[in-house]
Amino acid sequence: MYVKKDLNSYSLMLSRNGKENSILRSKSSISMPALSDDRQYIAYISNERGEADLFLQNLHSARRVTAIRSVVNPLEVSFSKNKMEVILVSGEKK
Repeated sequence: MYVKKDLNSYSLMLSRNGKENSILRSKSSISMPALSDDRQYIAYISNERGEADLFLQNLHSARRVTAIRSVVNPLEVSFSKNKMEVILVSGEKK
């Protein structure tokens, strides 16, 4: 999984069966994407409101929630082994 930047947008790309698929597009930056072990959820940081927010999205339903608003100095996003928690390593939260 990686982020591809075009002239006016960002795409979150995922390889499936040897093919590259865009699973998310945004005009705002996307960073630190993490994919759950079962490949059902992604977590990522985006600056849609002008501040870094942590989002969690279900890949099957496309339902998205804001997990944490205004993350300061995000360093890493990952999932716990049991997929029950999203782990955010950050400098601090406002």
